[in-house]
Amino acid sequence: KGARTNSGGYIVVFSGGKQVREHVLIAEHALGRPLPSTAIVHHTDENGENNEPTNLVICPDDAYHMLLHARMRAQKACGHADWGRCSYCKTYADQSTLVTRTKGGKVSYRAHQSCLTTYARERRHGLERNATR
Repeated sequence: KGARTNSGGYIVVFSGGKQVREHVLIAEHALGRPLPSTAIVHHTDENGENNEPTNLVICPDDAYHMLLHARMRAQKACGHADWGRCSYCKTYADQSTLVTRTKGGKVSYRAHQSCLTTYARERRHGLERNATR
């Protein structure tokens, strides 16, 4: 093993004359081959120094990795990993009660219908006030 240093919360080892994140090496060893170029190794306990194989999840891409973090935040906040967060009131709710809008194939926001109505009303009144000045 090469010398260990900490870099951004991750353990780095020197392998073949270059620095490699230890969790990547452990994931590749468990997989039995190099990781695909888009893969990201997720630490389930969010501790970058805990490289136990049982703490690592190989995500196929960044989108999946971000989904895991979103689900972890929801689980911690409300106890339901599959609930979404309203973009306006910031509370979590069952996805079926939220209106979802997409832009370019990606979710731009999720919100309660009542929050959207309130936002639209406030925006209209704000524009009306500015127009009368």
